[in-house]
Amino acid sequence: MKIRPPTINEVDTFKPEQALYSQIFPFQNEPIVQKLKERNITSFGMDCIPRTSKAQAFDTLSSMANIAGYKAVLVAINEFGR
Repeated sequence: MKIRPPTINEVDTFKPEQALYSQIFPFQNEPIVQKLKERNITSFGMDCIPRTSKAQAFDTLSSMANIAGYKAVLVAINEFGR
């Protein structure tokens, strides 16, 4: 698992036939996708999951927005102190 897309050098360290869960952005990172294919690595692009209510638990943007909301509340509580 990885948040950001892997680099070409990181892909070289992966074992063949391994699985990768990451934000891959396949249309922007075609060399990385090709390298994953060459090494027979199964990859799941978390950025490719549709933004629907059923898939919201898997959607990284929704998850990060949820965490940001919690952090904003904690920052506000720390700031105001009441």
